[in-house]
Amino acid sequence: MNFISGTYPYFRKYTLGWITAQLLGWISVICFTLLPQIPQLVVDRVLNPALGNPAAVDDKNVFSGFLARYSADDYGSMLLTLCSIMGVLILTRYLCHYVRWNLEHTIGVYGEKRLRTAVYAKMLDQNSMVMSRYTNGDLMSICNSDPNAIKDFYTHTLQFGIEQTFALAIAIYFLARINPYLLILPIVLSAVMGVAMVFYSRALRRCYNNIREASVNLNSCVQENINGVRIVRSYAAEDIEVKKFDVRNKAYKDNFIAQARVLARYGILFGAISQAIMLGSTVIGAVLAMNGQMTVGQFITFGTYVYAVGFPIRLMVDLAGAAQNTAVCAHRVLTFLNTSNIIADPPKPGEIPAKPDLSLRNVSIAIDEDGVLKNVSVEIPYGKKLGIMGKTGAGKTVLVKALCRLFETTVGETCVNGVNIKNYRVEDVRRLFGYVMQDVFLFSNTVDANIAFYDPDGDRERVKFCAAVADAHDFIERMPQGYETVIGERGLGLSGGQKQRVSIARALYKDAPVILLDDCTSALDLATERKVLRAIDEHFGDRTLVITSHRASSVIACDEILFLDGGEIAERGTHSELMAQKGRYHDVFISQEAAMREALV
Repeated sequence: MNFISGTYPYFRKYTLGWITAQLLGWISVICFTLLPQIPQLVVDRVLNPALGNPAAVDDKNVFSGFLARYSADDYGSMLLTLCSIMGVLILTRYLCHYVRWNLEHTIGVYGEKRLRTAVYAKMLDQNSMVMSRYTNGDLMSICNSDPNAIKDFYTHTLQFGIEQTFALAIAIYFLARINPYLLILPIVLSAVMGVAMVFYSRALRRCYNNIREASVNLNSCVQENINGVRIVRSYAAEDIEVKKFDVRNKAYKDNFIAQARVLARYGILFGAISQAIMLGSTVIGAVLAMNGQMTVGQFITFGTYVYAVGFPIRLMVDLAGAAQNTAVCAHRVLTFLNTSNIIADPPKPGEIPAKPDLSLRNVSIAIDEDGVLKNVSVEIPYGKKLGIMGKTGAGKTVLVKALCRLFETTVGETCVNGVNIKNYRVEDVRRLFGYVMQDVFLFSNTVDANIAFYDPDGDRERVKFCAAVADAHDFIERMPQGYETVIGERGLGLSGGQKQRVSIARALYKDAPVILLDDCTSALDLATERKVLRAIDEHFGDRTLVITSHRASSVIACDEILFLDGGEIAERGTHSELMAQKGRYHDVFISQEAAMREALV
C-alpha cells in the first residue's frame, strides 16, 4: 500500500490520537478473547461438579487462580466471582470501544479536512493547462469523495486490520494452549484464503477503477446539464440529454453489478473456507474430547476461539477490498497533488513595480503541441491603450493570458519593466491586472459581493462607483433588493449584457494598474459599449488598458492595434495607420460599418 506514504502526512498531526485509539482497540480485543475462558471454568468447576461429575482443573486457564481460595464445593462464590470478572471484561470492552470509536472518527474527520483543503488549494493554484486535463466530475470526486474514502481507510480499514491481526494472534495462542492440533486446519485453510485474496484484490481494484470512471462521467453529464439547462430547454433537447444520461447511468449501474458479481463469487469462496475451518475444527475438537484430551469446558471454549480465528480472517478479506477502493482514490488524489505547477514562484522573487511597463518578446505558446501564439512582440508602457483584433481562434485570449501568466510561454518571455515575469511571485504578477474574461462567471451571491470579490470588506460606495462606470448601477438599483439581490449560479437571472457589466465593475473595483477587457462587451449594444469605454477612459484613463474584441469600434481609440491571424501579428498600428494600409483591419472595419448602417435603416 504505497499510497500510505503519500497520504499519511495529512494525518500525521494526529498520530498520538491514532496510537491511543489503537491501544484502546487492543484492550477491547483482549477483553473479548478472555471472555471464553470464563464459561470453561463455569462448566468445569461449577456446573459439572454441582451435577455430581468430577471437577476438571485446568491450570492453563487465565482465571483459574481466582478460584484457588474457594473450596471445591463453594459453587456460589465461584460463580459470583466468575460473573463479576465477566462483567468487568464486558464493561471495559465496550467502554474502550466507545472512547476509541469517538476518538478515531474525530481525528479522522480533521485529517480529511486537511487533505481536502490541500486539494482545494491546489485547484486554485494549479495552472490552466493542467486543469484543462480534468473534467468537473474528476475535480468534484478528487475534492470530495476521494478524501472521504482515504479518511475511512485510516479510521476503519487500517485500524481494524491491525486490531483483527492482533485478535487473530491471541485466538491462535489460546487455541494452542488448549491443544496444538486445533491449529492445523485454520493455518492450512488460511493460507489458501491468502492466495485467493491476491486475485480478489486485483479483481476488485479493476471494479473500483471502472466505477470511478463511470461515476465521473455521470457527474460531468449532470453538471453540464445543470449549467446548460437554458440551452437544453431553448433547443427542446431534453430527450437527447436524457438519452445521454441513460447511457452513463447504465454504465454506472453495470459496473456496480460487475463489482457485486466479484464480491459474490469470492464471498462464496471465503465463506466456504471459513465454514470449513469451523466444521473441520469442530470434528477435530470432538475427537480430542472423546479421547480425553479436552474437557467439556475446553470444548465449549475452543469453539468460540475457532470462531475468533475465522471471523478476523473473513473481516480482513472485506478490509482488503476496502483498501483497494482507497488505493484507487488515493492514486487520483496524489496524482493531482503531485502534478507540478508549470507556473511556479521563483526561489527569490523580486519586488514588482506599482506602475508596470509590460512587454512580450518573441513569445510563442503551444497548447497540446499546437502553436496558438507565434513569435509575438509588443511593448505596452504604463498608461498605453492596446487593442487586439482577429478572428475566433486567432490567439487574442492567449496573448492576454500570457500577460498575467495564466499561460506559460513556450518560447520567448513576458516582461515587467524589462524583467521576466518568472522572476516575480505569480500572485504579485496577477495583482497587477483587473481581468474581465470573455467567459463571464458570477458567483451565487449578492451583486454587491460579486463586485467586491477582491476585497469583501472594502468601501461599499466604491462598489456603487465602479458599477456606475460599468453602466450597471441603474439596472442593479431596479432589482428587488438592489445590491443585496442574490443572483443565481453563473449569473442566472441576469442577461448577458448585465453579467458583462457586473464583471467589468468587479475588475474596476480591484483598482489594478492594468485593465484587461477580453471581448467582454460582445453582449452590449454599440451605444452602451461606447458609454462604458468612455467612462473607463474618464475615470481610469491613467491605467494601462488592453482590449480584445471582434468589433473595430471597441479598439478604434487605442494607441496601438494588433490584428492577429493564426497566432501571428498580421498588422499593427493606430486606427488611421491601419485604414491607410487597406489591409485586413480596413476590410473588417468597412464591412462592420456597412452592416451597422444597414441595421439602422
